[in-house]
Formats: sequence, structure tokens, C-alpha cells
Amino acid sequence: MLLTNPLLLALLQDPAPTTDDGPSMVFPLVAMAAIFWFVMIAPDRKARKQRKAMLDALKKGQEVMTTGGILGKVVEVRDDRVLLQVSDNARIHFSRAAIQTVLEPKTGKETDSKVKDGQAKTGKLKEGDPKTGPKDGDPKGVKED
Repeated sequence: MLLTNPLLLALLQDPAPTTDDGPSMVFPLVAMAAIFWFVMIAPDRKARKQRKAMLDALKKGQEVMTTGGILGKVVEVRDDRVLLQVSDNARIHFSRAAIQTVLEPKTGKETDSKVKDGQAKTGKLKEGDPKTGPKDGDPKGVKED
């Protein structure tokens, strides 16, 4: 009666023969770990370093934006917190970690993409190569041979 139990019969049988797949399974695991590293861990580490450098470089007078979207000017910087002036009569203390970005100061220079591409402020193209405008009376700026 004891030998009719399927669990006991399974335990008494010889184990199934196995193949030695150990070395062939190592390469895919190492490849997956490397892909995971380059896709997930390395960019996150780089972003954390940049954020830490930004927070360490905070100084009085910089315009910043908090994680809540509040814009203000840095009045005082301490080890763990920052005092921001958000309006003429309002100053608020924030945790240093609450600073999301440091806004670039306005230089007064025009950074319009049209000016960068060689167009005048009037929107007209300059004479010259095909990228900047018509040449030799050709309205397209490109001559056909």
C-alpha cells in the first residue's frame, strides 16, 4: 500500500539526467546585467551627480525654480535650506533639495532661431549659399545642371 502512493514513487525513482549548461548560461546573464547598467544605472548616477553639483553651486542672486514651480531669487544659502525672495515683500525658506533648476540669467542678446540661421531680423534671406538664400537670381537658391 505504501508503494502505490505517487509521491513516494517519484522520490524513489532516479533523477532525470541533466546537461551541463552552466557556462552557456553565464554569457546571457552577464549581457543582461551590462545592458541594465548602461540603460538604467549609469544615466541615473550621472543625473544625480549633476544635481548635486547644481545644488552645491547655489549662490546669492541666482534665479531658481522649486519642485513646486515657485520662481524666486536666492537671498541666502545655508547647509540644508535656501531663502528665496518670491515677490517684493515675500521671502520663503525652502529645503535645498526642493530646488529643481537654476534659471539662466537674461543676457539681453537676441537668440531667435531665424537670426542664428542667417536671416536678418526682418525675416528676409541674405544673398549667398543655398542655405541662406537665393543666389544669382535663382529663387530656389539651387541651380540645376
